[in-house]
Amino acid sequence: MSVMSPGNVVRFEFETAEPQATRDVSSRAVGRRFEGEGPYQSILTGGPHPADGLYDHSGREGGGRHDSEEGSR
Repeated sequence: MSVMSPGNVVRFEFETAEPQATRDVSSRAVGRRFEGEGPYQSILTGGPHPADGLYDHSGREGGGRHDSEEGSR
């Protein structure tokens, strides 16, 4: 069993209004792979299971604002 050390990233999620550009940069820069259809895609970082995610906000009303930002307009 491995133990996580302080400073290790366990999980992350990209939220973007430009999903293709995000996938392109992430794939080229660090070799991430993406799978899935629709507004949420899994990100594979080398292990056998998805560890991360990409959420496409491009179709959202309001220019891709996250739900937690709705009240700040």
